[in-house]
Amino acid sequence: DRNTTFTSFESVGEQLAVLSLKTHIRNEQKKSFSGILEYEFIGPDGERKTTHTQKIKITSGKSSSFTSKIKIEAPQLWTPEFPQLYQILVRIKDQKGMVVDGFRQKIGIRSIEFKGKDGFFLNGKPYDKPLLGGNRHQDFAVVGNALSNNINWRDAYKLKKAGFNILRLCHYPQDPSFMDACDELGLFVIVPTPGWQFWNSNSIFGQRVESDIRQMVRRDRNHPSLLFWEPILNETGLCPDSGGNSELFCLYKSAYEEAEMYLMEGYEGKGKVA
Repeated sequence: DRNTTFTSFESVGEQLAVLSLKTHIRNEQKKSFSGILEYEFIGPDGERKTTHTQKIKITSGKSSSFTSKIKIEAPQLWTPEFPQLYQILVRIKDQKGMVVDGFRQKIGIRSIEFKGKDGFFLNGKPYDKPLLGGNRHQDFAVVGNALSNNINWRDAYKLKKAGFNILRLCHYPQDPSFMDACDELGLFVIVPTPGWQFWNSNSIFGQRVESDIRQMVRRDRNHPSLLFWEPILNETGLCPDSGGNSELFCLYKSAYEEAEMYLMEGYEGKGKVA
C-alpha cells in the first residue's frame, strides 16, 4: 500500500532537498521480525539517484514507525509547468535479504507557502501566474461515476490543455487515477471532505465524517498536486457540534498519523518490488 509511507520535505531548493520519510509497520507474525527497510529513489530520467537502508526490529503483534531523512542533490522540482516526478521503491527485507513486502510510489519535490500580502510561494519563489480553474465532477455519459482510469486521465488532460492549472474536486475525493494524472500533467488540486448541504446532529454522522477525512488524507497526502484540503462539507457551513469546525481542523492534522504495512505469516517467496 503506497499510503503507508508519509513523505514530507524539511527543505526544498534548487541545490538540495531534504526528504523525510515515515513508514509505519505492524508485525502480525507469531515471532519478532528483524530486517531492513530500504528506499530506492528513481529520478524523472529513470536513473537511480540514491538508496537508503535502515535496520528495523518489531515485536510480534506490535507496530513501529521508522523515520529517515534523505538528501537529494540538484533536485528537479515539481511545478505545474514542469511536473517532474520521482519514484520511491520501498522494500522490507528479512535477514536473508528476501523482500517480504513493498510498493512503488511517485512523489514530486516541491514546497508551498502562503505569505499574507506577499502571496503564494512555490519552491521558495513567488508564483507569478494566476491560478485559473474550476470544479470537476467525476462523471461521464452512460457510466456515471464509474470512470475508467483512461477517462479520468483524459479529463485532466483536456482541462490542462484548456489553460487550467487548478481544480476543485466536487464534492468528494475522486479516483486515485485522476490524482495521479494531475501529478503527471501539472494541475493543483483542492480535495474536499465528502458531503453536501447537510449535517446530521446524530453522533454517528460526525463519526463517519471523521472516518472519511482520515481515509481521504491518508490516501492523498503524498500527491504533489495537492494544494488545499477543504474541511467543511460542501455548502453546509460550520458544523453545529464541532466547536466552529475546530475539531475537524484538528482531525486533518491527526489524520497524518500512520497507515500501516503488515508483516504476515507465510511471506516467504513473495519476490521483489522492482
